[in-house]
Amino acid sequence: MDTDRKEHKVEPDSKWPTAAERLAKDADGHEIHDGFCYTHQVWLTRPGELEAHLGLLTKAAEIGAEHGTSAGSWVVDGSSAREALLDVIEASASGEFFDRVVGEASGPLSGEYADSYSIPQLFLDVGLTEDGLDGGTNLGGGANDGLLEAYESAYWAAFEAEAVRSATAMLPDTAAYDALDQDTAYATTVFPGVAVRLDGPGHATNTASVVMVGDAARHTVGVESLTALGEGDYCTGCGQLGHTEARWTE
Repeated sequence: MDTDRKEHKVEPDSKWPTAAERLAKDADGHEIHDGFCYTHQVWLTRPGELEAHLGLLTKAAEIGAEHGTSAGSWVVDGSSAREALLDVIEASASGEFFDRVVGEASGPLSGEYADSYSIPQLFLDVGLTEDGLDGGTNLGGGANDGLLEAYESAYWAAFEAEAVRSATAMLPDTAAYDALDQDTAYATTVFPGVAVRLDGPGHATNTASVVMVGDAARHTVGVESLTALGEGDYCTGCGQLGHTEARWTE
């Protein structure tokens, strides 16, 4: 009889909720009728099977969230450019995080590397055997697909949340830069004797990216090092301070 139960399949209707909705609703979000879980295609008629089924899903989601948070913390770091930080934040806001940030990266249960977290390890961590069985109960088979969904859904949600949190925390404060006149040339103590123009906020708080007048190379300087110049304070051709036009000699 147990064998017949396990082999019995019912195709889910399109009205059944998504994996994320199931996790959010927990037990109340599962479509279970007469002992059959349509969500994960498994019979749950023995005493305690429903509770055990939902408990395994919760454990898998908790593990996935922990792993996703850890992995997401590596998306950006202290050396990440401001543009890269903004890209992570904007990609999430526009619903394009997976395509723009994750791309073609392997899934968390791909087993691509020897020390990668694996499906058998997930089964062990939630209390099953490596084969996804539980002491002869009917929690293997279709229910295991639900475990993988629960893990991966929670993993990617936590991955994105942590990447965005980290990027937001590392994004430099540009208030000091924004207060500068973008159309004015500046003198800087970092490069004495030559005028520079603003070229965007720097990667750190209270910094500015600048280019020397007459040059295209970008440099980062502190906002406090800048002093606004008037049109007659520098050469518009070479940037030299103290005269207003280039002087050529033969």
